[in-house]
Amino acid sequence: MNAIKKCTQWSKNEKGVTIIEILMAMCVLAVGILAVIAMQTASARGNSTSSKSTDGLILAVDQIEKLMERAWDHADLDSSGNPHSVTNGQYTVAWNVTDNGVIDNTKTINMTVTWSSWGIQRRISVQYVIPRII
Repeated sequence: MNAIKKCTQWSKNEKGVTIIEILMAMCVLAVGILAVIAMQTASARGNSTSSKSTDGLILAVDQIEKLMERAWDHADLDSSGNPHSVTNGQYTVAWNVTDNGVIDNTKTINMTVTWSSWGIQRRISVQYVIPRII
């Protein structure tokens, strides 16, 4: 019985949680919260960059489709006018046209979309071969 009584009694130095323990727990919690905030910021940046890359690719494909609708001898498909370019908001779409010597009645379009994201110049390049429809 004395053993049980001794285990349940508090000594004079054990009066609960000390202020040092509380401060240490708060520091650990603060470091964890800062790590989560940093992770969320990096995730938001990654999502923004990915979204802008997708928009750039959509602009490139859209411009290729517009070029396919044009006449074979249109100025935008003339290789002597290289490089061609169009600005769309923060994006610049530029393309070079080459008359193919290997495959008759085709032209190769090298399309490049450039933009700035978080202070870094980004680019997407697409190559497409347009056949002459007779």
